[in-house]
Amino acid sequence: VAVTNLDGRVQVFGIGSNGHIWNEWQTAVNGGWNGSWSDMGTQTIKAGYKVAVNQNGRLEIFGVGSNGHVWHNWQTTAGQGWNGWVDFGGAGIDPHLAVANDFDGSIEVFGVDSSGAVQHNWQTSPNCCWNGWGAMNGSAAVGVKPGLVVGINKDGRLELFCVGGNNNVWHVWQNQPKSGWHTWADMGGTGQNQYLTVANSQNGALQLYGIGNNSADVWKNYQTSPGGSWNGWSDVGGNGMQFYYGQP
Repeated sequence: VAVTNLDGRVQVFGIGSNGHIWNEWQTAVNGGWNGSWSDMGTQTIKAGYKVAVNQNGRLEIFGVGSNGHVWHNWQTTAGQGWNGWVDFGGAGIDPHLAVANDFDGSIEVFGVDSSGAVQHNWQTSPNCCWNGWGAMNGSAAVGVKPGLVVGINKDGRLELFCVGGNNNVWHVWQNQPKSGWHTWADMGGTGQNQYLTVANSQNGALQLYGIGNNSADVWKNYQTSPGGSWNGWSDVGGNGMQFYYGQP
């Protein structure tokens, strides 16, 4: 995972052979690298971890540890020193997490539990305190599979995408930025691999990609206007491709 620090320096994170998160960073913007990977220590973290950026620029890592809980570690000052790993709760959540910044810059973390419900936890104010884990309404009925992703609409509303128990792609979105969630909606796309990826076009419209289980081609669906309706699924080729576990 590569993330940009507040001052523009890139920092890269990966899992070492000892199961710990290691990191390496640029010593100057657009410049050279520290030259030695650093072990962030003590906690074994599974593939699927994510790195988020607090409103004040401090990086924060979220990953599932050896005890099956979510753990997090954060910079104490933007671009500098780390606090150390802290147990974040969320027992039984699949290691493939998703994170995003709400409209006000606060971080929200998402994961899937063994019942197929989406559990989420969010900062009650930017750079600060956490609400605690809770299940999203209606998600257990969808039967969400691990591999969900979260996009950010142009107006700041978060939107989640996943593959459900019926093997279709489903989504749910905030009604207003950082305020309430719509009911889950079936997007079709039968037979998509459960690991999806989402990005924004230049105009802010969301584009969603998945791998078809039968053809192994990449399929896409996109908003026809920022925050608007969806075009429908189309095959864009790339036979034999796959999104590796832990991406994006």
